[in-house]
Amino acid sequence: MKARLQKIGAAINKRMGIIKALFVFSVLLFVISEVGKIAKEVSGAQLATALASQSWWHLLSMVVIGIIAVTPMLTYDVMITKFLPNHYSLGYILKAGWITNTFTNIGGFGGVLGASLRANFYNREATKKQIVFAISKIALFLVSGLSLYCMISLVLVYGFGIGQMYGTYWIWLVGGALYFPAIFIFTRVND
Repeated sequence: MKARLQKIGAAINKRMGIIKALFVFSVLLFVISEVGKIAKEVSGAQLATALASQSWWHLLSMVVIGIIAVTPMLTYDVMITKFLPNHYSLGYILKAGWITNTFTNIGGFGGVLGASLRANFYNREATKKQIVFAISKIALFLVSGLSLYCMISLVLVYGFGIGQMYGTYWIWLVGGALYFPAIFIFTRVND
């Protein structure tokens, strides 16, 4: 059985380039398909009218807020590079992080897409083991933002009475809210 698994592993490793290319191609097709669906739902005239009705101040605010919203996700990429042997320039990290997080936000795939793209971007002078280690170190923190949203939701629902219909999900909100503090304490104690 062990020999058979090793043979399968060797066959997969031998074809890894093709597998990676197929994965990236399938993700690209998915993204193009989703952008096409969005383009069908939104007409250019409607978009032009909506943008023309906004002041330059509102447009600038939307761009700045959008950049601010994506920026915290770049910390994952900064942290990954700290666990890898090669030095990456800040510009490269920002570019790779921006691309990875944009595709992850569009495509999702439960973090598989983000992990795959990061492995491709940060594989210079690093072994597969080092890359997996670096990605696994940050994987625990990928849902930390969701934990923060659970904390905010608890305050809004039970503190201010906003969104009372979500009060029935209290167990999930409490569990989610406890996730980040638990992970933070666990990693500090075991560091």
